[in-house]
Amino acid sequence: MLRFLRARKDRLEAAAEMYAHAMAWRAGNGIERGLRLNTLDDSLHRRLDAYWPPTALMGCDLDGDPVYWNRMALGSMEFLAACPAHFLGRHEVYTVTRILQALEEKSLAEGRPRMYMTVVVDLAGLGFQHLNFKAAPKYKHVVRIMEDNFPELVKRIVVVRAPRIASTLWKVISQFFDEGTRNKIFIADERSTMETLTKIVDEKWIPKALGGSCELDGSDYCAPLIPAPMGGVPEKLLAELLAFPASEGC
Repeated sequence: MLRFLRARKDRLEAAAEMYAHAMAWRAGNGIERGLRLNTLDDSLHRRLDAYWPPTALMGCDLDGDPVYWNRMALGSMEFLAACPAHFLGRHEVYTVTRILQALEEKSLAEGRPRMYMTVVVDLAGLGFQHLNFKAAPKYKHVVRIMEDNFPELVKRIVVVRAPRIASTLWKVISQFFDEGTRNKIFIADERSTMETLTKIVDEKWIPKALGGSCELDGSDYCAPLIPAPMGGVPEKLLAELLAFPASEGC
């Protein structure tokens, strides 16, 4: 309930209404419960993890909260435009549920609540190919699932290596997010990426590609832990997603 109070700026009635709607939605589709109880087949989601979204939890910020690394520019807009909204919605619930489970596990291990994460969004490689207006409604769909039903998971969002086109793209997608989320976003100057990140994240958790010292099996961006999809989603996997029953999505 605390997350919903914060999402509605401590307005009790508004928070209670939001909470009731979210709990009814989460219970109604049963996806989160099925994932938690391992009664839902998540094999398609695990296969898609390597391609969408290109994100992963790795390390902690200086407060000890998890850091969620997002290589947004590597995400395929063609895939987003082609994939059914109902599966994308289900995949978003899958992704958020796994994040919640990681926060819960960390809380139990430390004997103190861990409710939030820092998000680092790397926009290196963002270009005109990302201005895909068929993909925009799908992206809005997944954003609203998190904002409306799993609010206040994010403590801050730091955007690094943003090219000029990012401001154009932001004009399109900023309206998808609640004001509270928009207010948590900080865009770092490209020349001060490392300086900005080290104010919030220990250097040992910052990928070498961003100026830190973290690498994995020779990957300076810690792949495959942090996905680096190239070439789009395989045709066979996309065909399976296109055939996924709408009644089992959201």
